[in-house]
Amino acid sequence: MILKESEIEQDNIIPVLGNPYKEPGKWLTVTGSSYYFIKELTTSDGEEVLIWEDSKGIFQRYDDGLALLVNRSNYQRAVLMRSDSFRSINVFVDDTGLQRETVLEIETTEYKGRFITSYSSFKSQAKFFRKLDLVEV
Repeated sequence: MILKESEIEQDNIIPVLGNPYKEPGKWLTVTGSSYYFIKELTTSDGEEVLIWEDSKGIFQRYDDGLALLVNRSNYQRAVLMRSDSFRSINVFVDDTGLQRETVLEIETTEYKGRFITSYSSFKSQAKFFRKLDLVEV
């Protein structure tokens, strides 16, 4: 499910993904990922979901899934991904290009995405996605 900027409210997200995740025993927790550059985001049929070049996004954790909050200039979207829709999540280091990057690949029953962030974020991102208990990272 994709929400437009005017629809990005807890009243629209909570019925789909549950409440924002709060880590047990902690008052203040970070429930989001690092910022990622979105390199690919398509439907399971291969149709492009976002046509904006240079979009960035952050994954926000909820009790029943993830919300990918996408930003580009003044435009925002939220891509909601339920826990029961995940097929695979891979976090790895790509050092084949000019610089090393942390790569995140996600596949759900509805979407397939490839995202990159800085190499220095690898350990924290692997830990964040491993804690989701959705699929093996």
